[in-house]
Amino acid sequence: MREHIGRQLPAPLVIGTKYFVSFKVSLAFNNNSASCATNNLGIKFSTVPYDIYADSAGSSPLANNFAHIYDTTLIADTVNWTTIKGSFIADSAYNYLILGNFFKDANTDTLILSTSYLWCYSYYYVDDICVSTNSLTCDLTSVNETQLQNLVEINPNPFSNTTTLKLDDGFYFNSCKVTLYDIFGEEIKNYEMKSNELKIERGELPEGIYFLRIQVDNILFTQKLLITN
Repeated sequence: MREHIGRQLPAPLVIGTKYFVSFKVSLAFNNNSASCATNNLGIKFSTVPYDIYADSAGSSPLANNFAHIYDTTLIADTVNWTTIKGSFIADSAYNYLILGNFFKDANTDTLILSTSYLWCYSYYYVDDICVSTNSLTCDLTSVNETQLQNLVEINPNPFSNTTTLKLDDGFYFNSCKVTLYDIFGEEIKNYEMKSNELKIERGELPEGIYFLRIQVDNILFTQKLLITN
């Protein structure tokens, strides 16, 4: 049998657009000795709600040996998260995503975790599901300092009254803290970005060189600011 979970997307996918997808899984061990690990975990996109596929007979029309994103690795780790990721070009205006195993038994590998049974079942924890047109959004761990600097814009710079710090609209972050320093390294002000834009007021700061220390999640870098009259 197959059980699937899913949700409606905030907006339908755009036909012909390339999407990057990632999510994390971890084998959910329980006390039942019939547990096992499996492969081919993935995501399938749909134009109809996933819950119509609930099938009390123990089968699912979704198990047709196809998923838009899946991993052929047999995932047996119960301690760490395993990331499954990939990309595809939308051929329909999909507005639902569905998670699970979409392959028939003959096309699925399993690792039975107990020799007492010839059958088994697998359940997995799922976290950090990401669907984006920006490849960096769905793989934040691969972004280094140089790449992140290319996603940051400060305009205008130099400035006389206000300037705006902007992160690329397609870039997702959990937290972003910004600290303003003067040329002597004295801390002037702290900001916490709630969106991809931050407006910085000059206030009573004198003309001169300043620095913004920007921390996006666990990546830290510095940008120079120039205030003119």
